[in-house]
Amino acid sequence: MKYVNVYSGYIFIKMDMTDKAWFVIRNTQYVTGLIGSSGKGSKPTPVSESQIKKATAKEQEYFKDFEDGKTNDKFTIGEIVEIIDGPFKGTSGVVIEFSNSSEKAIVEIEYFGKKVPTDFSYSVLKSQEK
Repeated sequence: MKYVNVYSGYIFIKMDMTDKAWFVIRNTQYVTGLIGSSGKGSKPTPVSESQIKKATAKEQEYFKDFEDGKTNDKFTIGEIVEIIDGPFKGTSGVVIEFSNSSEKAIVEIEYFGKKVPTDFSYSVLKSQEK
């Protein structure tokens, strides 16, 4: 298990949106874009205080779970899963890698007599062990 910054590359600031403040932000080195701004000098859409509080609470919850060693993993390495949709529907395989952030897993399936690592979305996988 490893710690991953949920908002990597983002900076949240609380400010009064004056023309001067907006000029400073737009012209800050390494700032390549702003969420909610379509460019051409248009001001970004502010994020509400309640949205910030909700996101902060969620991040604190994830961090506490991380510190406590809890995981919210959908699958585990070595787990046997069944593919429930798509061209491999009905096939079983072993999870060899997964990513909760992208909700994808690499499952080793047998294909023409060979074990082949194949990417699948979580939505087409069903655990056979739970």
